[in-house]
Amino acid sequence: MHPAAKAQFDRLVTEYESWLAVPERDRSPAPGWWWGPAIAWRAVPGALPGDVAQRLGLPDGAGHADAAQKFLDALAGQIHLAWPEQFPGQVHR
Repeated sequence: MHPAAKAQFDRLVTEYESWLAVPERDRSPAPGWWWGPAIAWRAVPGALPGDVAQRLGLPDGAGHADAAQKFLDALAGQIHLAWPEQFPGQVHR
């Protein structure tokens, strides 16, 4: 994986963990900026590095396509996307 793509992947895994840490009723919708990288990762061969599978709740040996599916599943069915100031928890007014 290209170093820039790896940095982006690491950032999104950290964002995903932060998003899941917010109670579901207070959680923002999944952010639309996950869509593009997730589509790109579907084509990356090989297993996920280090503890990334565990951080995403995937089994050992899971591949990048499995990680991509986690992000795509989070976006599926949404009719609204989070604004950056709403992420990872919603702004209550």
